[in-house]
Amino acid sequence: MVPLLALIAGGEAGGGGTNTKTLQTLKVARCFRCVRVLRMITMFEDLYLIVSSFFLCLRPLAWTVLFISIIIFIFAAFAAELIGQSPEFAHLEESQASFISVIPAMFSLFRIMSLDEWHSIILPFVAEAAWAYVFFLLYICVSALALMNLVTAVVVETSVKKTQTEEGYLQQVYEQHVQSDVDLIKALFHAMDADGNGEVSREEFVARGGEVELLERIMRALEMDLDILFEVIEA
Repeated sequence: MVPLLALIAGGEAGGGGTNTKTLQTLKVARCFRCVRVLRMITMFEDLYLIVSSFFLCLRPLAWTVLFISIIIFIFAAFAAELIGQSPEFAHLEESQASFISVIPAMFSLFRIMSLDEWHSIILPFVAEAAWAYVFFLLYICVSALALMNLVTAVVVETSVKKTQTEEGYLQQVYEQHVQSDVDLIKALFHAMDADGNGEVSREEFVARGGEVELLERIMRALEMDLDILFEVIEA
């Protein structure tokens, strides 16, 4: 705390920009304390599943993005030659500028793939040439329909495979079930221990067992009464 106050005092006295930037850096560093909330993830089964699935999907998702980029590049190369450099669309200067070279064409095709006002991009060209319908329709089918569904398929398949075999997740689910069973058994014991001596006698088991829903289900499943069930448990 003392060095920090000295740093503040020095910054105010000298008016140096370095100290001010250092203080700003320290303030930003405090925001990293929010990362501590990630420790709560393991407390919630569904949230843990979502977060772990996200990180497990990053690698196959990166390859999927690379594949999509290659497809867009191929179509952009054709679009730059057929549309951007074509004298047939020379009078459409503003629209043709979106396909004048490969890089602008890739950005325009990405917008079309995301269906972001795609009709305003292709309408000027399809109004001039019928073959533009075929080109853009083919691209939309490949990109917006096939490739975007491929992303979803990769994420879902990877999540299912990894979470089913992930030891940490399975161990956490097992421990949660064990703890739930332990709590249920404790509650069952206290419910039948009428005199509070820490032991459940046959009389207490028979007298209070009928009030416990879990024991009723067990008796119906095993077709036993409370006396026989007590002997089985005691044995």
